[in-house]
Amino acid sequence: MPARKRRKAPAAPITSVAPVARVRRIPVADLAAHLLDPGRDRTAVVISHKRQDPLHFDADRIAGILGDAVDVFEVVDGADTRAFEKLMPAQTHVFGVAARVYAPDASWQTHPHRSVLRLPHTAEDVERLTEKLRHDVSATAWHAQDTAALPVIRPDATRATARGPARVTASVKEFNANGTTAVVVLVDGGGSAEIHADDLFPSIPLDWILSVGQVLTGTHNPADGTFDVSALAHGRPTFTAVYRDGQLALARVVAVRPAEARLQFWPGTEFTIGIGQISSNELDSAQDLLTEGEVVCVRVQYVAGEVALSMLDVDDDEPVVPAPALVPGGPPWLALDRPYASLFAPAARRPDPAPVLSAAERKTALQTTQRQLATAQQAIAALQLQLDKRGATDEVAAALQRQLEAERSKNDDLARLYNDAVHRVDELKRELASSKSTIVDLRKKRRTASSRSDAAPAPAFTDPADQFRHEVYLAWADQVPAVDKDAETLGVHALGNYSLGDGFLSSIAALPAPRRAKVLRAVVDLVANRDGPLHNREPHWLRQNEGAHAPAVQRGGDVCWRLYVEQKAPAALRLHYWKLKDGGIELSRVVLHDDLKP
Repeated sequence: MPARKRRKAPAAPITSVAPVARVRRIPVADLAAHLLDPGRDRTAVVISHKRQDPLHFDADRIAGILGDAVDVFEVVDGADTRAFEKLMPAQTHVFGVAARVYAPDASWQTHPHRSVLRLPHTAEDVERLTEKLRHDVSATAWHAQDTAALPVIRPDATRATARGPARVTASVKEFNANGTTAVVVLVDGGGSAEIHADDLFPSIPLDWILSVGQVLTGTHNPADGTFDVSALAHGRPTFTAVYRDGQLALARVVAVRPAEARLQFWPGTEFTIGIGQISSNELDSAQDLLTEGEVVCVRVQYVAGEVALSMLDVDDDEPVVPAPALVPGGPPWLALDRPYASLFAPAARRPDPAPVLSAAERKTALQTTQRQLATAQQAIAALQLQLDKRGATDEVAAALQRQLEAERSKNDDLARLYNDAVHRVDELKRELASSKSTIVDLRKKRRTASSRSDAAPAPAFTDPADQFRHEVYLAWADQVPAVDKDAETLGVHALGNYSLGDGFLSSIAALPAPRRAKVLRAVVDLVANRDGPLHNREPHWLRQNEGAHAPAVQRGGDVCWRLYVEQKAPAALRLHYWKLKDGGIELSRVVLHDDLKP
């Protein structure tokens, strides 16, 4: 690099420098101060690039395209972009290989989506996003009131640039890689605009909400190039209008605790499901069976006007009601095959082959190279500043230039080391994501096994009463330890024999196998008079009304009692039974907890 000639006067402030079509490279502190200067009256474009990365914006070419009306700046990804991020308002910085347009007004400081980060992933993206930068610059003209100095924009974009927001129709053309932005084509007058996810349903990718080719009516704002369709999302369906009793629905897991999970059917509509309705195994934890963000299939039931959910005995081949669209004409917003981790996940890039490092080595290498890279870049910035601010002689300039080249060579070596460390970290992240996907699959398999019972064996008796007594005996044999069987017998004990009431068998006929098994366990605890387990089921009188001192329901000398079959679950089951005056037990009915009839 040739030595710079002596300058006769210090450089003028950036706002007063005569416009030239060249790229400016200044310290990021000065750049941030310039962009945040309330007196700035020129559009600025900031481009970031990675050293040794073939994917990049051609800053000089872009400066030539945009012309004298725009200031173009370039920064290097790494210490500079991290420092730049700290100096700028949230979500308004640049990083990696990217570019962003900053309008002269300050609206982008509080509404970052008005200054869109153009982040390419392929060489084709670079060309397409270069055109987007031209469009972004044109949108700033109405703030700067300086349209004459702007570069010539394609005719279709010119027609789309109106002076104020207007109600128009547009069709969805495409989505960006992570679903945060949708590009729409204006039907009347041509041109394009963008829909931003944060303006519709924050944290939900737009390709879950809209589909390519979908026609929308909204408000086009030429000043920032946005297309506002938020009014389409204001309507909310009622749950009963979407799902009938017994239907299967799709829901997204938004929170998981050991005893319960929170399921979202659409934004603003969530319900809790207890572990008893997820697994038939009382020892299971919901956290071992469900993953936050996962899409699951759940049965919808209505009990006493309330929504009750169940994941027990859900068959894979049962028809599922499609999830509703979040905007009219849009696709179902949930799908079983939708990856749970797809929410705004950045597109992964293939790492370069490199030696495998341990996690500790990766962390140490990354921290070390970050510090060394920051030191080298500070030295470069200081040397560049010396060249810019002082009129050096040829000898001093040559010496400084040699030192600068040496520092740059050292910086390139450090950048390569840093790049390797970053690739290793990215690889580790991908391995972690793969492990999480494996965990999700394993949890699905475990949940399937826990939520369904094996196929019921063929009945051993033709008479339902004999079959039930047989099942009770098998449950007693399995449930009561051998050492307790002499004391906790079936049939003959301190309370006498048990019998089946007229409505008992019909009350359990429709129960799925896991719930029928719970009824059998409750009957064993009662009939065998198992002191501890029976106490936990809290047997008590069935009272004539809800009053705390209401008398018990009676039938002659018989008294009706009630105990828990299930606890802490929607539509939990209760067992009603009669304590007969002769000391025996008559099983009356298995009912839901709100049913107070004997």
